[in-house]
Amino acid sequence: MISNNEVMFCKLTDEEIERKLRFSFTDITCFYNRDTAINAINETLMMHSEEIAEWIWQDSSESHRRMRLETTHLSPIGYGISKKGKQKYTDLTKSYLILEKSGLQDEGFHIIFTAPLIEY
Repeated sequence: MISNNEVMFCKLTDEEIERKLRFSFTDITCFYNRDTAINAINETLMMHSEEIAEWIWQDSSESHRRMRLETTHLSPIGYGISKKGKQKYTDLTKSYLILEKSGLQDEGFHIIFTAPLIEY
């Protein structure tokens, strides 16, 4: 489900993360690498498959077009810097995934965004 033109933050240097943080209003996080990101996405989709199926089959007028899913993974998936306090995190184990309904995809949705999540 990941396309070649999709942008994911993988393997950013500390300097790149700090530069992005200066222009952001949120935490900046990234996956360790592309394979880790894909595994995290697949794990999230499998863990929330029933919830996703219910959401897809709901009438669009009765449900939101987008869905946010959070997953805690068994092993670390990424790292980042918090916006508040500029604290560095090296072993993030939680991620979020944002889906949007789409009649053009076989699955009934496409992925809008995914990233590791800093828990406070």
